[in-house]
Amino acid sequence: MHYLRTLSAFVVLTVNLGVNTVFAIELGASAAQSVEVTDNAHSTDDNKASEAISTTTLTTNLSHRSSELDMSFNYALDHVRYQKDRFDDTNTVVGQGSVTWYMVPGRVEWFVSDVESYSIVDRRQADSPDNRAQSSSLSTGPKVIVALSPVDSAILDAIYTKSTTDNDSKSKSFVNSGSVGWTHLLSETKQFAIKYTQSKTDFDDNGNNFKTNTVTGTLDANTASGSFVVGIGRTRLDRDSGDSTDSNSFDIQYVKNWLTSALSISAKKELTDTVSAFNLSGTQANSIFSQSLELEDSVILSTLEVSYNSPIFGALTTLGVSGSFQEEEFQTLNDVQRIKGLEVDLSHRLTQYISLSITYDYQRVQFDSVETKRIDREHTLSLGSDYNMSKELKLSVNLSGNLRKIGREQSIDLVDIEKNSLIFSASYQFL
Repeated sequence: MHYLRTLSAFVVLTVNLGVNTVFAIELGASAAQSVEVTDNAHSTDDNKASEAISTTTLTTNLSHRSSELDMSFNYALDHVRYQKDRFDDTNTVVGQGSVTWYMVPGRVEWFVSDVESYSIVDRRQADSPDNRAQSSSLSTGPKVIVALSPVDSAILDAIYTKSTTDNDSKSKSFVNSGSVGWTHLLSETKQFAIKYTQSKTDFDDNGNNFKTNTVTGTLDANTASGSFVVGIGRTRLDRDSGDSTDSNSFDIQYVKNWLTSALSISAKKELTDTVSAFNLSGTQANSIFSQSLELEDSVILSTLEVSYNSPIFGALTTLGVSGSFQEEEFQTLNDVQRIKGLEVDLSHRLTQYISLSITYDYQRVQFDSVETKRIDREHTLSLGSDYNMSKELKLSVNLSGNLRKIGREQSIDLVDIEKNSLIFSASYQFL
């Protein structure tokens, strides 16, 4: 697993810092056991089969921050067992880790980061264990900051990234990139930056390899009305086959926090490769956009996400609403996928120890390619409850119903798919 390499890199960095350094480390760990009973394990209409799925989870959290070192690890390791042997038992890893060594604080640093995900491979097919794969992305490289004046700095960095998808084709990509940039402090709360980046992506299939050249400008501000980032740029992609693509890019982020409410808006467009593009980090790691693609291609991603959380009817009830859109334009496959999503979550703390929740999730996926032209719509309704028996022990139950309405394709009526699941789980926080 790539996360083990990240841990190894941390050990090397720790040794370089000296044995006399004292680390203040925050460590957390928990174990969980869950059992899921479903009436449609294969997520099909003509081969419905019940199944009991047992999952053992170990979650670890580790963080440290100082003038010499900044590190954070958050991983969940699952062992999944199927009681009726309909699928093979599976080990999965989901999470991310990062280590940054400030070799010369404020001047020279080196980072190692890792993202692990386990997600659907082909959206055209049903979401079942046969259509999921483990994907990993490991990045590392130095960063050098040169002060030009009290308000101006030059930044140079080099990054190596290796991404893999653990499927039948064992897809891999290797990305080497370097950039040079300039930042200017407009004020204590505003900063402007411009950067030129050149990168090269190598796949196992040499015919799809490509090089990119990108110029971006970014304004970063933290104001009383919220914090925001606005970036625009231009990318040119040249393939080994001789073809080329030009694309505009942008990155817009806005966050506003009130006493008990939060609003977040994010819009992004980029030209990247398919193997590493969906190894997402942060809150997106478990979103509908997370994917373990088998394809080796370049793709233009356009993404919009909006979320709002706020108490309603008093402090005990919280409403969360989020909407999302993503367009994926695969460059050599002449394939476009557009995904729209809406999620509404309502939670209520019944007592000090018991909470209730109801969630509705809607997805609309449009496939537009030579092989597939259709629109699928998926509805999921979930009811759940958590019981905190103690500070360390929590019991949970969740009942969900899923309906996937499959669109017409080549004058063929495809049958809708229904699936219901009931999950019982217990988790114990021992660190």
